[in-house]
Amino acid sequence: MIAYLMTLKFNPQWILHNQTAGTSKVVKNSLDAIVKNLCINDYWVVDLQFNRLEMLYVSVEPPSQNAIVNLLKKEIVNLDDSAAMEVTQIGLSRDEIKEVISHLDYPLNQDSIELLKKEFNVDIPKIVADKNDAVQKENSDKDEKDAPNSADEKDLEIDSLIGFEPLKKWLSEINSLKGQYFDFAKQTGIIDNTAFLFSIDRGNGLSKIIEIMAKTLEKIGYGDFRGGKSVKEYTLIYEEDRNKFSSYNALADIIKNAYIDVSNPESQRKMILAISLENWIDKIYDKRLDLLFKQLMSCKNIIYVFTIPYVERVVANRIYDRLNDVFYIRYMRFKSPTMKEFFQHFKNKANKCDITVDDDTYEAFVQKLIEEKNDGRFYGYKTVNKIVTEVLYSILINSVKENTDIQKTITKRTFEELYAIDDEEFHSSLEQLNGMIALDEVKKQVLEIVATAKLQKKLYLQDSKADKPCLHMMFTGNPGTGKTVVARLVGKILKEEGVLSVGNFFEVTRQDLVGQYVGQTAPKTMDICRSAYGSVLFIDEAYMLANDRETYGAEAIGTLISEMENNRDNMVVILAGYKDKMEELFEINAGLKDRIPYIINFPNYSRNELKEIFFKQLSDKVKYEDGFPEAVSSFFESIPDELLNDDKFSNGRFVRNLLEKIISKASLRFDMSGNDISEFRLTANDLRSVTEKQHLSELSEKVDRRIGF
Repeated sequence: MIAYLMTLKFNPQWILHNQTAGTSKVVKNSLDAIVKNLCINDYWVVDLQFNRLEMLYVSVEPPSQNAIVNLLKKEIVNLDDSAAMEVTQIGLSRDEIKEVISHLDYPLNQDSIELLKKEFNVDIPKIVADKNDAVQKENSDKDEKDAPNSADEKDLEIDSLIGFEPLKKWLSEINSLKGQYFDFAKQTGIIDNTAFLFSIDRGNGLSKIIEIMAKTLEKIGYGDFRGGKSVKEYTLIYEEDRNKFSSYNALADIIKNAYIDVSNPESQRKMILAISLENWIDKIYDKRLDLLFKQLMSCKNIIYVFTIPYVERVVANRIYDRLNDVFYIRYMRFKSPTMKEFFQHFKNKANKCDITVDDDTYEAFVQKLIEEKNDGRFYGYKTVNKIVTEVLYSILINSVKENTDIQKTITKRTFEELYAIDDEEFHSSLEQLNGMIALDEVKKQVLEIVATAKLQKKLYLQDSKADKPCLHMMFTGNPGTGKTVVARLVGKILKEEGVLSVGNFFEVTRQDLVGQYVGQTAPKTMDICRSAYGSVLFIDEAYMLANDRETYGAEAIGTLISEMENNRDNMVVILAGYKDKMEELFEINAGLKDRIPYIINFPNYSRNELKEIFFKQLSDKVKYEDGFPEAVSSFFESIPDELLNDDKFSNGRFVRNLLEKIISKASLRFDMSGNDISEFRLTANDLRSVTEKQHLSELSEKVDRRIGF
């Protein structure tokens, strides 16, 4: 018997550019073919990479190099001269066998140890023997420890996880590995060879998930993850030039830095590397990924977590199938948290600081979260963490100012004072609606809709065969005519009248509903609708969905129609925009038109109505000199008809922009005067200074789409 070291190499460019059936696993297939057809029974894989195989085997008469080449040409598809295949074989001495064995990164079984001793008088080097002993000792010690799910779980924050059911299932499985089961898992490398695919949106806890995974594996004795610090996240950049793949080198550097001592695998720390494929979702079969995947497979001590946004199952399954060709993949799908889950996270974060949270704080917390969502910049748990910090800082500073003990309870009032959340003082929503300037026909229609909804609700509760109330609406009109304000009040009125269960207000636009990647739009739209159950979902400039050049807008509309029908009695969808464009939207989408029974038109304000809005917005605390009201009246009377009738005229927003600029101009003048603050007054000159230097159309510009007038 002779021990041989066989090395098999392929041209890496050939593997990269010839990814057809059979060649995507060319090295692994080559190994299988050689072992099966050339009757090699005793062998040990020394190195296995995407283009290279090195194996130690024992044979009485080794196969010739020609026999190996001819076999592979027969077994491997598209194997031609461009593959540049190289085969070398060398016989090894006793000392050389010992040297090769010492570099194996897995323990030898007892049969292999006895074979090497009998045939070659090779004593297993201490490093290899220690691997076998270490496995037994680690798990012997482990058996003496308390069972999983004990006090250690608190260190891992498993108890504080909200949702994350797929992760909890995996954690339960991992924590159950004890004794012979742990031995088997470690000896076979099952955990090392398992990769993950996470479908999860940004801000929903990815960093925390992989940190907990690392800590859990470390605690069960599976390696040194540096207390969960050996975690890296990387976004794979897509480049149009197929000859460029800069991410490959960047990942190679990350992997290289993960190793401490390449010559001693036992001293290498382990690592979890999360790789975002969000830029590759519709390019998942790009051949460059094969090069990357093969390189990743050759790296030991790294567990890979591939991540994509929360997309439709059919798209996620396609990504899974692609990855599963190369890796054993564990797929986990994480839905966006609900409001209650966000609130529980808020409570948990506060509790860690020995601060309790009153349950009646929930509604105020939700109002703050809706505000964060409505401004178009919401980042899931990261936003909740920011709110926790703001609230705790406020508590701290107030305690310092008042020289009292630190407040130990977060209450509803804490939120209301910090974020100026109120219930519109002492006025009901109906009173607020009636108090709005003009809009008489709008008010009348809203009251009729509310009365109809109350009646339909009563009839349905008495007879389940009766039609469910359907309250979806379309608000048409130019900017600044009060559409957003009325929509917000509609939700509150319907809540006060017992028609809606929650009455919150969610304002979104096309960019909130439409995803960036194939398969992301429907889940995004459904998630927004779920948040709005029991409330009002207000979609501003809804016609933009129909103008979408791609299919994403149509996909959002289709999902929205389904949600509107299935939750017609538990959600009010209000579409808003210019009258002519909204009518075009109805013409294009008959299904949408059929599900919106109410259309309310918001007319432009007259000159007198704009003047009334101006003085209503002018706080009683802001005083003005004699002559200022007359100057204001004269100004509004001078607004030309062409501006008032322009569909881009911003109505109420025009008034607000004008008032803000007047106050700003007066403030600058007052600062330069050095007078006492009690003397601050608006003057007619302040008004003229603004209107003479700035064109009226500039005052009508839309400053922020989320303002809501």
